Amino acid sequence: DADIRAEIVASAVVVTGSVTGSITAGKKVEILATGSVKGDVVSPDLVIHEGGRLQGKVDMYRSPAQE
Repeated sequence: DADIRAEIVASAVVVTGSVTGSITAGKKVEILATGSVKGDVVSPDLVIHEGGRLQGKVDMYRSPAQE
């Protein structure tokens, strides 16, 4: 598992290790049971599996194209 300290911007993000920093995804963020995020998450879809951890703010916006 990785230990990432960065701002992540992608279409979809799956977290299996540790992320310190914000995550912005156009489609989906998924935090698996072994994953942890310390930072803000911006994505229209967020899945946190049992055991996954998140410390930060969540913004689940919907762009006009998604409505």
